[in-house]
Amino acid sequence: MDNAWLQELIDAVGHDVLRQKPTKIQILHSLNQQIAHIDQLLQRQVDEVLHHPDFQALESAWSGCRYLLEQLAFDPQVKVKLLDVSWRDLHRDLTRAIDVEESDLFAKVYSTEFGTPGGEPFGVMLCNHDVSLTPATHGVDDLRVLQGLAAVGAASFTPFIFNASPSLLDLDDFSGLHTGLDLDTTYRQARFIKWNALREQEDVRFIGLALPGVFIRKPYTFSRLRTDRFVYREQVTGERDYLKVGAIFPLGAVIARCFMHTGWLAEITGKRYFGGGVVPSLNIHTSDVDTQPVISSQVMIPDALERSLSDLGFIPLCYSAHAGPGVFYSTSSLQRPTRYDTPQAQINARYSAMLQYVLCTSRFAHFLKVLVRDKVGSFSTTDECQHFLQRWIMQYVMSTDEASEVLLAKYPLREARVQVSEPAGGQGAYQCTVHLKPHFQLESIETSIQFSAEVVTNRMTGS
Repeated sequence: MDNAWLQELIDAVGHDVLRQKPTKIQILHSLNQQIAHIDQLLQRQVDEVLHHPDFQALESAWSGCRYLLEQLAFDPQVKVKLLDVSWRDLHRDLTRAIDVEESDLFAKVYSTEFGTPGGEPFGVMLCNHDVSLTPATHGVDDLRVLQGLAAVGAASFTPFIFNASPSLLDLDDFSGLHTGLDLDTTYRQARFIKWNALREQEDVRFIGLALPGVFIRKPYTFSRLRTDRFVYREQVTGERDYLKVGAIFPLGAVIARCFMHTGWLAEITGKRYFGGGVVPSLNIHTSDVDTQPVISSQVMIPDALERSLSDLGFIPLCYSAHAGPGVFYSTSSLQRPTRYDTPQAQINARYSAMLQYVLCTSRFAHFLKVLVRDKVGSFSTTDECQHFLQRWIMQYVMSTDEASEVLLAKYPLREARVQVSEPAGGQGAYQCTVHLKPHFQLESIETSIQFSAEVVTNRMTGS
């Protein structure tokens, strides 16, 4: 027998036990005790690794991506691309460029896709970053980055959606988010002056901030299926030990499901026939002493608080006892709607700042850009271009609201009008202005949404 192996056995079992000339059963019992002790030490070490903030951030990012991809069911209509870039590098890229159009991000999002023949415009960008008010935590001015990303989003008609940090509500964590919180007073503080100024900018309608995070994984439990027979039960002592992902991932799943069902992006709130804003397939675990499900969201957001958060430019995920893990009832963009004197103009401004309608208008902008790009050289006048685009967009128009949700999803517009003009000195380009009046199934309103885009024609002109 190997002497080294024997010495290890003696050390593990203990000299005192061996001096007593134990039986085989006693030796095995002592060995099992030592193995159990080693397992306990290993469990603590694994807990330390799993609950370390750096490891949690890594696991959270990949778990969020996995959850999102699982909801797509390999649907060919939805394509997912990953861009691995640090927030600091993104800040450096956007702030060092003389103009945002000179940045590398603009080249990736706009130039190589939306602005290039054969390119595929991005429908939405989900950014796994917790936006905060001050750069104290990571040394980057988030407001400057958001301003640059809003410009990229507006140019490419691509909304950027982020996770909201509790610091944006003047909180240390979301557990302090409750109905007694006076958010109006909070945002009148001097430290929110720059934030409020950012919300007044038109381009920030292409920025969304979702909250709170959601629990994505149950704590690990012992499984007899383990081939290594390692006895491990994850010890969770508080909320910080649970694995959470940002709200961008459930919101992204809702957006993707809506597109897969309808090809349209307006029905991402509330409870609709195919899900609407209801979050799909998050893990709902139960406590040891109760069979009632524990909510997947970090905090329960009641109706009154949901409205307040929405008015402040956030996209809150609310818990619903009858809607599984949670539901999005509203999708406000960061932009504060422009104030007008007339009620109709105010309603138009409000709905134009909603992310679901920004997504919808962006979808039409992408198609119009590609349609005209594919017809390069075929238009000799603005009237020809306008007639072509008007005829195309009318295939999505149905003048009556008295139809099923399925039919309204197929014909999402009640009215549509395209105007094409030739700007002064705009050689090779037309200015296209589109007026859309979507169907509003759950709101008794009459409103329209307008957007403008430059379409390149490369038309031939004679002298």
